[in-house]
Amino acid sequence: AGKHVIVEKPMAPTLAGVDEMIAVAKETGQLLTVNQNYRYHTDFLKVKEVIDSGALGRIVQIRMTGDSFRRRWDWQTLKAYGGGDLNNKGAHPIDWAIHFFDDPNPDIYCHMETTPLFAGDAESHVKLIIKPNDGPLIDVELANCCAYPQDAWLVMGTQGTLVSRDRREIQWKYFDPAAAPPLVLDTKPTPDRGYNREELPWQEESYTVEASFGESMAPLYHDLYAAIREGKPLSITPESVRRQVAILERCRELSPV
Repeated sequence: AGKHVIVEKPMAPTLAGVDEMIAVAKETGQLLTVNQNYRYHTDFLKVKEVIDSGALGRIVQIRMTGDSFRRRWDWQTLKAYGGGDLNNKGAHPIDWAIHFFDDPNPDIYCHMETTPLFAGDAESHVKLIIKPNDGPLIDVELANCCAYPQDAWLVMGTQGTLVSRDRREIQWKYFDPAAAPPLVLDTKPTPDRGYNREELPWQEESYTVEASFGESMAPLYHDLYAAIREGKPLSITPESVRRQVAILERCRELSPV
């Protein structure tokens, strides 16, 4: 039809479907993008900024959760309609995750299961571990049976840690190794059978997300307008989203429900 297209997430049910869409967009010369609006969310951008600053050192592990205790009985609980928490909730943190490593074929572990909390037959509990060869261990948890929700963000590095319980209040604590005493191995018995303890020169910072959900969605459409009317490059390319769909597809292969 010669129209530019923006599609909802996930971009397609399969990787083959994604590749077909990309091929048609190139053939017709039309723009194709995906509503991955969470790429613009302030909490993600701030977490990435802190990580990229190097303040936390080498990042060892990133944990993201979407925990709650809730029952659902709508169409998104049905596999026939593409429902389940992997598609509904997982597409966002997995899309965040691909920004923290470059490995196109990371090791993946995934466990999914249904619970009585969903009226339909789709998965309502997801545990995903991603281990690239060039980046941190990434732990994604999506639970509907967690009455005590866990931290939405937990980033652990060799020089500090970042945490956010609700994606609104973000705190990070870190130290400069150059300001700490040298770390020297001592093989002698420790006094009083004690273990090593020290006071590190900690620095602490915090950030409060002020933007509303609606405000965090607007940049996607501003960027799409700029691409259509001003010829600027798309911010969310279908090729970048392809990496996310590859992980979604691998999860379904590893843990069919």
